[in-house]
Amino acid sequence: MYRVLVLCHDASLREQAIRCLHQQGFHVVSTLPAEAIVAVHPVLTSAQRECLQAYVDCGSMRQAAQRRGCSVNTMKNHLREARRRLGVRNCAQLVCLAHALGLVEVVHSRKVPENWHKSAIDARGGRNIMVAVTTATGG
Repeated sequence: MYRVLVLCHDASLREQAIRCLHQQGFHVVSTLPAEAIVAVHPVLTSAQRECLQAYVDCGSMRQAAQRRGCSVNTMKNHLREARRRLGVRNCAQLVCLAHALGLVEVVHSRKVPENWHKSAIDARGGRNIMVAVTTATGG
């Protein structure tokens, strides 16, 4: 049985997705590790995505803040909220999961596993649902 993490900020849509997954025999979990992740976009706000991409590109909070023209505290706040939304504990997990969902581009990093593949599904109402699945059996 696959463990599935559902990321959605619309409560009714989230409940629909969870019911559907339960009916198909999936075990829905509230935190990582999971073998599959179902995310209804936008998972992160544009500011959170921009801060995360700047952090990934620059490699440090201070350089990312300078690139975006904001304070380090603003960067920390956006990334803390992004971690909360995705249910991860640290920035390494945030980068890994955001990359798996296609939210950020990582040119080269040893911290991002290559065993994720993702696909987009168009849902009713023009919603874009990303499904990221790991090929690792242990999660």
